[in-house]
Amino acid sequence: MKLFILALLSLTSASLFASTSTITCNVKEELEGKLVDIKIEFLVENLGSDMPILLQHPKASEDMGPILVTPDMVGERWSNMTHLNGQGGDLRSAPDRIRLFGDGDGYTFVDLVLFKSAKYQKGYLRVSGSGDQSYQKISCTVK
Repeated sequence: MKLFILALLSLTSASLFASTSTITCNVKEELEGKLVDIKIEFLVENLGSDMPILLQHPKASEDMGPILVTPDMVGERWSNMTHLNGQGGDLRSAPDRIRLFGDGDGYTFVDLVLFKSAKYQKGYLRVSGSGDQSYQKISCTVK
């Protein structure tokens, strides 16, 4: 009986997230002298496991990468968030978080970090490297 209960608890915690989760984060970025709302949306298979996998978003161009960034450009300037698609999207995991790392141009680095303790709904976004430097706490939805 004890083994059955442990197996049931294991299944319950493993099913905290469906096998494929859609994560949507809204961030602010200054582009062309304006503060712009940018939506970052990405799909993760096995969220919460030791081996989450970043999947191609169906609305994102495969040429751009797996992460959907809208808008991706304002005027003549690309959003720094598009760097998250550098190297085809780079999802890293640790026991307490997931991290998207972007280095699309070799000069600007973008980190999007979400914490497991907050059910991947809270974290931060940091842009560093070239002239652009920013940090903001973010809230996301997970479906």
